[in-house]
Amino acid sequence: MKAVLIATGESRDMNTLGRLYPTPLLPLIDRPFIQHIIEYLVSQRITEYDIILSHLPEKIESFLGDGTRWGCRFKYHLIRKPSLLFKTLKTLKEVRNNEQILLADTRTLPQVDVIGTRPSRDSSSPLLYCRLNKSYDFSEPRPIWTGWAWLPAQFIMGLEDIREKRDVNSYILSEAEKKGSIIEAPQSLSVHSYSNVLLSHRMVLDKRFTGLMLTGKEIQDRVWLCRNITLHPSAKIIPPVYIGQNCHIAKGVRIGPHAVIGKNCMLDSYSTITNAVVFPDTYAGQHLDLKDVIVDRHRMVNVRLESEVSIADDFILSNISDRQVRKWLSGLISRIFACALLTVIFPFFPIIFLYLKRKTGGNLICRKEVVKLPAPSDPSRWKRFHLLSLGRISKNDNNDPCSDTVIQSSYILPDILHDFFFRFIPGLINVARGDIKVVGVRPRSKADIMALNNDWKELYLKAKAGLVTEAFIYFGPNPTADELYSAEAFYSATMGKKHDLKLLLKYFFKVFNALHTIIYK
Repeated sequence: MKAVLIATGESRDMNTLGRLYPTPLLPLIDRPFIQHIIEYLVSQRITEYDIILSHLPEKIESFLGDGTRWGCRFKYHLIRKPSLLFKTLKTLKEVRNNEQILLADTRTLPQVDVIGTRPSRDSSSPLLYCRLNKSYDFSEPRPIWTGWAWLPAQFIMGLEDIREKRDVNSYILSEAEKKGSIIEAPQSLSVHSYSNVLLSHRMVLDKRFTGLMLTGKEIQDRVWLCRNITLHPSAKIIPPVYIGQNCHIAKGVRIGPHAVIGKNCMLDSYSTITNAVVFPDTYAGQHLDLKDVIVDRHRMVNVRLESEVSIADDFILSNISDRQVRKWLSGLISRIFACALLTVIFPFFPIIFLYLKRKTGGNLICRKEVVKLPAPSDPSRWKRFHLLSLGRISKNDNNDPCSDTVIQSSYILPDILHDFFFRFIPGLINVARGDIKVVGVRPRSKADIMALNNDWKELYLKAKAGLVTEAFIYFGPNPTADELYSAEAFYSATMGKKHDLKLLLKYFFKVFNALHTIIYK
């Protein structure tokens, strides 16, 4: 048996997502809509498919492949305009005179038994699957064609070359009505419009449309959870809800009712998701109230208001993949910089080490356990490492040798040079290992972080730790609590490659200026 899938992908009602996705690739629950259709038909023993493409054809063909993953055979046909659809049907060489072709629009999925209702081979009229529009005040409800039908080969070959697709649809519907060849589809999923996308998700969550293959386990009635989900104990789930794999749900998040979270998503603290669909790889920021919306990374569609908006602020909505790539590149650049600088300094490091040891006395190597940033709000999940520095330990010295304050010695260095030799150079080893960045906020131990007030702690945990800090550049090695908080708050809001480079240049300018002063004093 053969099916012809109409996957032309045009979408006049969805401007933003229509430019990015062909409509058959819009997700429904846990996979693209066209995958649900193919799996639905494969379960009814249909294995040969001709797929007609137009808009963004490479995306559909790349996703589906040759069909072997479903044990099927796919053939693709590219048309320039959707209006040429039925002319293309007539050119399919495999059509035989006594063959019935299942025509399926991949923007809809009716709940019908296509094999059990298949017409006999000698039938010459089309058999259409329709839903009944009962919103009109007619004695008999008007049938609305779902785009699914059994078409005899004779009927396809006899179609006139009608230019407009809607005229062909009307002709087929009228022919089926004349001969009574219409079967009602009680339920039908659709991705024709944003409202259809949201309604289709609701139907599946409410189990009004059954027979779909869904990833994940239904842990309770109408609550599906997939593998590798991080769910904070304070998060609240109100059925029906579906949460995809590899999702992170932070504290205070409220999900449901009628919420679908795609795979690889992160919902930050105290956000609310109600009657909404969050596409895969999306980050949703703190305290967001997402209701009656479709969210695709930094794009949001308000279905109720029929409005679309693109969010530029990564702290509100963003792409998880982009954030991970930027994070990886930022860490790689820091590590390369640290390795290069260590290579230059390494031949002189033993001399510097012995000189400082002679001047300060005692042991110099210091290892302070600090928390790796960014970190989750739950202290039990904090990762820690030992930050290397140089400090003076002597019998009569009760100070913390790993303190951030300047350690007094018989030889007083300027603050910037003390920081450079005692803290920055040893810390480059941690940067090269990927524990810390070159520029960031001050590294702190677990006890130091717990001592911060709640607002400061929440801000600090989302930042990145570094050797060069905003506070040191502008307030020196011993800033007050207010100065330190204002510096870290400002850095957390403005951190980026340009700002980091600006702080690093200012730091080295201070170092070279201090060295110049000592040499030519």
